[in-house]
Amino acid sequence: MESINMNAIYKRLIDEDTYDRIREFNPEDNMQYDYEHFIHWHKRILSELSHSKLQFLATLCDMIVGDDIRSMDEEHCGKMCITAFYYTTEHRLILVSPR
Repeated sequence: MESINMNAIYKRLIDEDTYDRIREFNPEDNMQYDYEHFIHWHKRILSELSHSKLQFLATLCDMIVGDDIRSMDEEHCGKMCITAFYYTTEHRLILVSPR
């Protein structure tokens, strides 16, 4: 099985400023703990993913670093770069665009 660079994945997790902003504006994401707890929780969640899901996430992170992925706002059709990700407490993958 191919080795996966977990540090490359960890580097694409949202930073503390983004985490605090999400806590403030998206209470439905249930981010009630401090950032350190958030990081530890994510490392546990990532360790529980199947190899194929980790490989997908590693590929996605490579695309983020290479600036090869965008999202689009359907209302205004604006294309936005993706800079990070996180998982919700429901284990949904959220891709994050900068402000």
